Amino acid sequence: MLQAAFTDSSGNKADSLWREEIILRLERAKSEALPIDEYQALKKKQNKLFASIKKSGKPEDVGQLLDIEDTLDKARLHFYTLPEFRFALEHSGCSPRDLPKILAHQNACANIADKSLTARTLYMIELSKSSPGHPQPYQGHCSVRVFHRDDWLADEIRKVENRVRNAPKNYGLKLSSDEMTELNMLHPLSFSF
Repeated sequence: MLQAAFTDSSGNKADSLWREEIILRLERAKSEALPIDEYQALKKKQNKLFASIKKSGKPEDVGQLLDIEDTLDKARLHFYTLPEFRFALEHSGCSPRDLPKILAHQNACANIADKSLTARTLYMIELSKSSPGHPQPYQGHCSVRVFHRDDWLADEIRKVENRVRNAPKNYGLKLSSDEMTELNMLHPLSFSF
């Protein structure tokens, strides 16, 4: 069924396989998506735990953070390439008007991360269910996820994260509120709220 929808004019089905996989992954993520109010509460708790771990490193905070990550991972999608990320955005209900801005913003972050020789950089979409009355049933929350090499020290990681989060400014784009929050956690005196 899906294969026929993505077979090109010459009947080539090989290129359609990654598209089919993305659609299946999107459907799975939608089925696991939290209502927006629960999603926002978890993200707020996640940010508080990051700040607490940065200050004290309490094991119970780390455990709670891992539990939140497990919950959020169920409605997360990761992509290695910009075309896959774009396709997923197009099929997750992203506004065609917003698509170029989102792609430029996230690609700016990925470009800087790749220049930093990180272990791995992935485009990420987190889905949540919209509130009743919202024109789209789901909302996508996009970011670039940076996985660091095991031999990096905390200071190296912080520097790379700082450059990645600031990357959109280097391309003449605005920072998102999430990036400002993340930068605030990396450098508590950088921003005031």
